[in-house]
Amino acid sequence: MVYKELKKSVEEIKMSDDMKKRIISNCYSKISNKEEYTMKKTNRGFKKMLPLVAVMVVCFISVGAVVANHLRGFRDVTKGTAVVGTVFDEATEMVKLDAEVKDNLIVSAEFVEFNKPPYREIDIMDINSYKIADSSGKTVKEGTAKSISDFEIGKVSFEIPLNDIVSGEYKLVINEFVGSKKADQPLPIKGTWECSFVK
Repeated sequence: MVYKELKKSVEEIKMSDDMKKRIISNCYSKISNKEEYTMKKTNRGFKKMLPLVAVMVVCFISVGAVVANHLRGFRDVTKGTAVVGTVFDEATEMVKLDAEVKDNLIVSAEFVEFNKPPYREIDIMDINSYKIADSSGKTVKEGTAKSISDFEIGKVSFEIPLNDIVSGEYKLVINEFVGSKKADQPLPIKGTWECSFVK
């Protein structure tokens, strides 16, 4: 019963058939061993079920980790049956953000794996979607921002005007960068990046 439920859950996940088979096989093997061990015990109380439950938790955690890693990466954007572009999803952990208030908000982004795809194919990096929220969580400004420095060694800076917001504590939230290279289609890079600042 448990094996069938695990197999069904894994089959619903989008990944290669080989990876699915390895996860199912590993979980089945561990569950079979634990069920065999459990059947030999004479005590039919709560303790009997603990090894089986532990194996199920381990298997589900393993599947969850595989899914999280699987979601990060390139994804085709389709319109009907035609592929109209590409997006890079789940890049939150791949970018470090810092902000400093001068006359305007200077945002520095460091792409920690800049020598790997998708960053090594990019010459220009911009902010495609940001918002600024006040201390109560209300959005006071949103928009896009062009880079004010070259995208070199995985680092780039942006400038966001602050002349239209009053003094106070704020949080910058970026949901999408967009990278481009001459003659290539822009590549949206999605995630959630936050940085607090005081004006």
